Amino acid sequence: MFKQVLMVEDSPGTAASIRRVLSNYDGDVDLVVRTTGADALHYLQTCRDENLPDVIIMDLNLPDMAGLDLLKHIKAEFRMEGVPVNILTGSDAERDIEKSYRAGANSFIKKPVSYGELEAILHAVLDYWFKVALLPPR
Repeated sequence: MFKQVLMVEDSPGTAASIRRVLSNYDGDVDLVVRTTGADALHYLQTCRDENLPDVIIMDLNLPDMAGLDLLKHIKAEFRMEGVPVNILTGSDAERDIEKSYRAGANSFIKKPVSYGELEAILHAVLDYWFKVALLPPR
């Protein structure tokens, strides 16, 4: 059974690396990429319930809106409140971490430097959400 991951990332290089990692993941992953907060929000608001992503991986630094604003919109919608949102960003500022968790983030991860580290982190995140955690039914 395919699991859908929504990636909200405006950096083409980072998006390409994440796409490569997920193509090598041992589960069937359908990756949906959105490069702006507005586009991601529109996608989520127009998705039928059965097509909502199983996991969201998003950056905080987006070209059109603050990632925290997008996160708050996602968590405010009843049908999306159970979708795990994982922040993957270049920041490790305490205020960003604190604000992200207060807004409903399920994890906050500083973007690693190497591809190998990115692969290990994303596999661990997906293994947790797809193989360990029990999520509410849709």
